Amino acid sequence: MKQRILILLLALVMLVSIFPAAAYADEVSMDTDYDGIPDEIDNDPTNNAFTGTYNSGDFTINMRYTMDYRNFFGENTVYNEQIAGFSVWAAQFCYENEDGSTKFTPLATLYDNGSALSEVTHIDQLMRVHGMENVIDYRLKDGYFTDGLSLGAYADDDITEVFIGHHKVTFNGETIDVIAAFVRGTNGTEKEWCSNFDVGDLHRYENEYDCVEGKSPRQLNG
Repeated sequence: MKQRILILLLALVMLVSIFPAAAYADEVSMDTDYDGIPDEIDNDPTNNAFTGTYNSGDFTINMRYTMDYRNFFGENTVYNEQIAGFSVWAAQFCYENEDGSTKFTPLATLYDNGSALSEVTHIDQLMRVHGMENVIDYRLKDGYFTDGLSLGAYADDDITEVFIGHHKVTFNGETIDVIAAFVRGTNGTEKEWCSNFDVGDLHRYENEYDCVEGKSPRQLNG
């Protein structure tokens, strides 16, 4: 009996050693080109450059960008063209036209949580395409705020929108969590243009948060 148990254990050890990936295939996804897209759904797993057509609603241009998470393991005081390029592109993509005309049409199919996309229509989709998780649209708009989970009163005139997400990546034995925060530029509304020029008394801002008028110190300070 003991001999049979020993033979069974040895067989199991041999199976694990022969097929080590099977033991953790569900936990680890290979991403050869470090673009955040697992190899099993990546049309070109050794190429992290993406091309297509971007339509803003007002104009259409040919787009090309590179997404390589290995860039975040480099020296963060040195300019990186790929990071800068993707950041500018993503910030531009934070705008959303009411008619839905803002879109990126890639040459190759992209995937959002397993769903094939013939076109990407907003920044949150683009973030998920490149493996970012817990993507939140944090919006301060016209007296209300929403973080994608809740909606409530927001008594201020600082109107903006930020998309936040993160992606964990391992390279050369080091694991980091890349946190992305893409800030939309001014959307052309009067309130947002005004909020771009907010100035005031720093002492009041830091020390007088509660006002009987129910407004923030910045609103009370002419």
